[in-house]
Amino acid sequence: MLDTLERAVSPRRRTLLPALIWAWRKELALTVGIVALLIVVLHASSVVWAVVGLSAVVGALSPPWSGQLKAFGWRLITPHRLRAGLYQARIENRSGRRPMIVRVTGEPFGERLLLRCPAGVSAEDIYGARDVLRAACWAADVRVSRDEQRSHLVTVDVIRRPDDVEPFDDDQDRNLVPLVVIRVRNEICTGSPWQDETCNGLRA
Repeated sequence: MLDTLERAVSPRRRTLLPALIWAWRKELALTVGIVALLIVVLHASSVVWAVVGLSAVVGALSPPWSGQLKAFGWRLITPHRLRAGLYQARIENRSGRRPMIVRVTGEPFGERLLLRCPAGVSAEDIYGARDVLRAACWAADVRVSRDEQRSHLVTVDVIRRPDDVEPFDDDQDRNLVPLVVIRVRNEICTGSPWQDETCNGLRA
């Protein structure tokens, strides 16, 4: 209660320029590449051919989009939506630092994001804001898990196609500890089911 009140009255920390560059690095690289390509075409040919090439690119990026292009677009959009959700849910430490998105990969169910949490933020904090993050990411659901050996590394699965979700039973997920919520006697037990004996007993 006191921690929530402190976060509510504490001033928000402004995002530093290096963090902004990191957050928009893919979009910046894509913009620089397009501009560089346009300059090369202008120098190598006439303005007419540059306009023709630009029109072809615009036509290729127009709907209907292919599955690969949609997946690429979601990999660009989802990190920004997740950051907005973390901001609105006030997932930050007392210094105002929020989890940093390290990597984004496409999965059959949607996108998988690896977050590095600063001191003062845990996977349980992110799990508690699942409803806010789900709505912010325009997703059907989100799944939160932490690394078994390095708990500051948190994986957030943004689920857009629930039918393609697989349980944590394959090789690539063997180091991830899913967080579960068990309601018993109007109390919530949050943790790793095979590490918390109480939760194991309640699940049985």
